[in-house]
Amino acid sequence: MTAHARRPGRRAKAATLSGFALALVAATLSCSASDAAETNDGSDAPGASASAPSDSSALPDSSDQADQSDQSDAGDTTATENAEETSKAASPGFLETSDLPQDPEFPWTADAVTAGLPESPPFCLEGLLPDGPATQHREFRTELTIYANQIIAVPGDESAAAELAALLDQAIERCASEYEEKYPGAIAEYRDYGTLSVEDGARVHGLHTSVPQGDSSVVLLAVGRDGDAVTVVRWSDMNDFDRAPVTEFQDTATAAVEGLY
Repeated sequence: MTAHARRPGRRAKAATLSGFALALVAATLSCSASDAAETNDGSDAPGASASAPSDSSALPDSSDQADQSDQSDAGDTTATENAEETSKAASPGFLETSDLPQDPEFPWTADAVTAGLPESPPFCLEGLLPDGPATQHREFRTELTIYANQIIAVPGDESAAAELAALLDQAIERCASEYEEKYPGAIAEYRDYGTLSVEDGARVHGLHTSVPQGDSSVVLLAVGRDGDAVTVVRWSDMNDFDRAPVTEFQDTATAAVEGLY
């Protein structure tokens, strides 16, 4: 009688299925434990996410802070520049040596701007220009006898400045005759070199004086106004009208008035 192998019964199949199920559960638990360990060590853990956000956009950007600092510095610089420009606009400007009639061999030397009137105001204008903090002057000289100065006065408002400019022009017109009266035997000649179309106007005058057996000198004078500021520019030399640089001095007078404000 031949012996045949016995097929597994239901119990054997059930045991097999049970073993497979247990192996599957064990594998699942192992994967879950591994995932939990990675979660605890990684940045995706809920606790880590709450305490240190991984999104960099939630943190202050150092470049933004730098931009804000630069903008603040730029604002401060602009405010300073505006204050300086306002200060400059409020203070009339003076001529430079390059604005004066030039001599190639004898350059000009300029003194500092000084408060008040010069020690020797232009003849015929003594007592007419206001002294004190509202007036300033600057003197120029060369190694020769050529001399120049500029006076700027701010007597108050524009009306007062216009009255002062007119008063100075009239005084210069009378200067020649008054000079001859003051110095008997002297000879004085006045010339009107006309007006200049600059700002609120300017006028250029010439005066030549000589005394018997004495010096002969020529003086060019300009009176100009811009708003509430009046300027007087004087150029002089031990010479006569033939050597006076009238055209160049008219340019000087224009620059003086343009430079007031």
